[in-house]
Amino acid sequence: MLKQLRDFCEKNSLLQRGKTVLVACSGGPDSMAMLDMLLNLKAEMGFSLAVAHFEHGIRGQESLNDAAFVQEYCDRHDVPFYMKSANVPEWSRTHGESLETSARKLRYSFLQETAKIIGGADIATAHHRDDQAETVLMHILRGSGLTGLSGIRPRRGNIIRPVLFLSKEQLMDYCYMNGIEARMDRTNEIADCTRNRIRLNLMPNLASTYNQGITEGLCHLAEIAATDGDYLQQESLKAYEKLVNVRDGILKFQREEFLKLHTAIQRRIIQKMVSVVSDNKSADNFSFCGISNWGYVHLKLLSDFIENGRTGTRISLPGDIQASMDYGVISIFRKTALALSSVNQENIELQVPGDTFLKNGGGCISAEIYEGELPEKIRSNKSVFQVILDYKKCCGRLQVKYRRDGDRIQLKAGSKKLKDFFIDRKIPREERAKIPLIWDDRGILWVVGVKHTQLGVYDENTELFLVLTFERGV
Repeated sequence: MLKQLRDFCEKNSLLQRGKTVLVACSGGPDSMAMLDMLLNLKAEMGFSLAVAHFEHGIRGQESLNDAAFVQEYCDRHDVPFYMKSANVPEWSRTHGESLETSARKLRYSFLQETAKIIGGADIATAHHRDDQAETVLMHILRGSGLTGLSGIRPRRGNIIRPVLFLSKEQLMDYCYMNGIEARMDRTNEIADCTRNRIRLNLMPNLASTYNQGITEGLCHLAEIAATDGDYLQQESLKAYEKLVNVRDGILKFQREEFLKLHTAIQRRIIQKMVSVVSDNKSADNFSFCGISNWGYVHLKLLSDFIENGRTGTRISLPGDIQASMDYGVISIFRKTALALSSVNQENIELQVPGDTFLKNGGGCISAEIYEGELPEKIRSNKSVFQVILDYKKCCGRLQVKYRRDGDRIQLKAGSKKLKDFFIDRKIPREERAKIPLIWDDRGILWVVGVKHTQLGVYDENTELFLVLTFERGV
């Protein structure tokens, strides 16, 4: 069995030479078997070992005895031992979460904190094939997609599952054959939560009534789904990186290009985008894992909006997320982040000559003055990020401002609302408040990066030229 464990860990890069493995050990036969096997392999494979035990405060003295049992084992084998006690029932009541969810959340928080303290250790949990089958079945019952059908992976971040390839029966046999004592948690035999009901009631019923090999069948499904899912994830990531542009927390893409993709890729890109704007740590998984209140209905709602939304429309979704459609460009963003990025900034006096740095990394506007004649390289520059003005025609102070309601712009055809100008130019709404405007005492001289106005225009009689150049993200 040790050779099988070593081969499985090498295949999935679970045990790294020179790394510390923090074993999550409850004292039960699964984790005790795993701990003993890792102890037997650590010298050969060159990793260090430590043990963490989380005491949930659920079973009173019995729970404390489990902790003492694990600590005694570690002392006997000279393994560093870390422990934390918590009142999970009280935490569950206070936070309005189930006992199962609360216990898991607090346990993993402790494991991650301990792993960090001891130098970035990998955390080994004793999930096995029976756990895998129960997890896949639970996800099926919840209507999961391919990611859920993949079940438990051998590695996810710094969480590793070295005995995932073994059944519970094999782990029990290992303890028996090697004389390893273990504690039994009686709460595992009470059908008081979804997982326990699946293990104690549903799985035995399926095995006796429909398929004796139900566990193996579900594990095979997980392996197939994981392989197919990995391929789709790779292709989705390629498509995402090619399609999606991220700036200032707003994700943008061309609807036409998105709709050319296969539906399976489209859905994964949507999940990825929602994860990114939610600042979700599971973003690389192309799923809604860890995103509150998101599910298939919201995926379908956003997908339909991308396909059928009209210019100027937007939808609101869970987690403060919104999507908008402007002239064939879809934007996905968090409403609060957009509000913060769109707040009118205070006016900034333009340094002439000199450099004016905009707030929040918004860029830099450089001002240069030329008398008599312009250098050819400036006169021939057609960039929208440079404008040439007649400095003597500029009235009063020059300032950098941002759009406000009622602003107007002077064009050849006459005065126009700045809002209507932006609409005519098909500039998305969420971008308009972030475009710098160069003003003098009369009005707008330059909509930076878009268009100069009729104010301050130079001509053949100009003697003093003002050249303004905008550079992003300085």
